[in-house]
Amino acid sequence: MILGAVTNRVTELFPFGGHAPVGDVTLDEAFQLLRNSRRRHVVEYVADMEQSEKASVGELSTYIASLEFEVEPDRVSAKQRKTVRSALHQTHLPKLADVGVIEYDQRKSEVTRSPDVDQLKTVIAAARDQFPVGDSP
Repeated sequence: MILGAVTNRVTELFPFGGHAPVGDVTLDEAFQLLRNSRRRHVVEYVADMEQSEKASVGELSTYIASLEFEVEPDRVSAKQRKTVRSALHQTHLPKLADVGVIEYDQRKSEVTRSPDVDQLKTVIAAARDQFPVGDSP
């Protein structure tokens, strides 16, 4: 029942046959993108940035590691940051960039937002309204 409520809410947000306006991302693809907590954290972080603002991969790594290891950002160890950074660089940022949710400059290790990122943040918020406890790393 609860999953149905989330799916109904997402369908309200993307009423065009289950297709999200993020490029050509379908509803299933949006859920696939958002199934990983690191990608959700990137989406939420980047969605809160100004359009012209850039975030370094190091900044994102520190932010996400602080959430995963439940420590203040200034207490994140180099090992924790490196673990997250590697996964972001190799997997998560390219996946989000491939569908146009973010722009990822691997050479500069910088991320900028796309206007479409707000739509995925809305999907995350709708799901969190239904499932407020527990966000797996």
